[in-house]
Amino acid sequence: MNNKDLLSAVDLYLKHGSLKAASEASGIPSSTIGDRIKSAKSKNIIPSRKLKNLNKMSGKSSITEDETLVRKAVELFRQVETKAEVARLMEISTDSVYKLFEKARQLGIYDPRVEEIKNLNEQIEDLSKENNELKDEIERASNNPNFLLDRDRDLLKAKEALKLVESKLKASEKEVSNLHSHNDVLTKLNNRKRKKTKIVGKSGKAEAVACMIASDWHIEEPVDPESLNGYNEYNLEIAAQRSRNFFKNGLYLIKKEMMNAKIDTVLLGLLGDFISNYIHEELEEEALLSPPMAIEMAEDLICDGIDFLLSDGCFNKLVIPCTIGNHGRTTRKMRYSTGWQNSYEMLMYRHIQKLYDNDPRVEIKTTKGYHNIIEVYDHILRFHHGDAIKYSQGIGGITVPVNRAIGRWNDKEHATLDIFGHFHQLHFQSNFVSNGSLIGYNQFAQRLGCSPEPPRQAFFLIDKDHGRTVCAPIFVED
Repeated sequence: MNNKDLLSAVDLYLKHGSLKAASEASGIPSSTIGDRIKSAKSKNIIPSRKLKNLNKMSGKSSITEDETLVRKAVELFRQVETKAEVARLMEISTDSVYKLFEKARQLGIYDPRVEEIKNLNEQIEDLSKENNELKDEIERASNNPNFLLDRDRDLLKAKEALKLVESKLKASEKEVSNLHSHNDVLTKLNNRKRKKTKIVGKSGKAEAVACMIASDWHIEEPVDPESLNGYNEYNLEIAAQRSRNFFKNGLYLIKKEMMNAKIDTVLLGLLGDFISNYIHEELEEEALLSPPMAIEMAEDLICDGIDFLLSDGCFNKLVIPCTIGNHGRTTRKMRYSTGWQNSYEMLMYRHIQKLYDNDPRVEIKTTKGYHNIIEVYDHILRFHHGDAIKYSQGIGGITVPVNRAIGRWNDKEHATLDIFGHFHQLHFQSNFVSNGSLIGYNQFAQRLGCSPEPPRQAFFLIDKDHGRTVCAPIFVED
């Protein structure tokens, strides 16, 4: 409604003196004229002179003085449910309707008790509906005895469903709460100013001894690939190549570690079973070389490796602790106190010792006993072949019998680390290193039910301050 229409209603009222006369003259309902006058007053758009005259007239006449409108409001109320509906039909405000009903009460046209009776009639009607619903329910129950049970069952299901919904709602509320908490944490982290601390690099290199372990080469024992479904093959040529790979790849690991540590000494452990020998009839039947020829080839391979380490290595000292294996014996059965006197491998070690006797860089250490003890910094290393450890394929592998044996030996002389071979299994544990083999998986291991393991040997560092640190396999296959 624009201001022009509002001011026009004011002019009509001032000209004709009442809402009724203004309505008859203009054809506009008196209620509409009254509402427009009120809107004009609220908007404060009536000129001061006209507003003064309007106020004088309002003291003498008002919208509720129109008896026709009063009777119309009362009549409509008898037809509809609420006074708000009356206001809508008459196109006037609700406040104006209440004023009309107050005037009707004063004139005796409207009795408020009519409204109370109307409300009571509505309540009676609602109660009647409820009563009819109860009657229907009673009738259904009398016709169907299970009706109440079905209803109670449905109510129970509804209650359970409600509980489930409430439970899911609680879980959702908890999840929302957690998400808010996470969001708060992320917001704090996002807004946090990072405190920077400069990390200064370590000055100088650590000092360490590099260790390469050689054992269980069995150079003259063949492995037929057809008997192992092509998993492994071994002969004299492959044994020689794997031996060269052992020294080549071992030196590669040493030079790699020299980038971060000062390594002046390399320890090369020779732990026995370099040949298979004629200790079993089957080995005697299939051996590619006789024991003397096999030990001669093993010596050549080892000496070639020592020469390679001395010529290509960047270290000053090569220490070689030697122990005999159970395969290198010259007797059918193992001898314990005189085992070193009846071993092809001890003969080989002593000959190698003579070959390098004049080279101050090489120190070969043999022993008449089972253990060969070497002290590196403050750490005691105990070398042996490993055949004194009794293992019969029990649960847990070699770890249980190895730890049992180490415990007995430590009661007499404590060692920091035991290093051994014999089992053809590469393991790095906190208190021992079990070496792999050069021959790899063979028919004997298959019959014992051992898991296949690739041919490889052990490499590790003994750090001056931290003991054994870096551990890695030396892969020997091409």
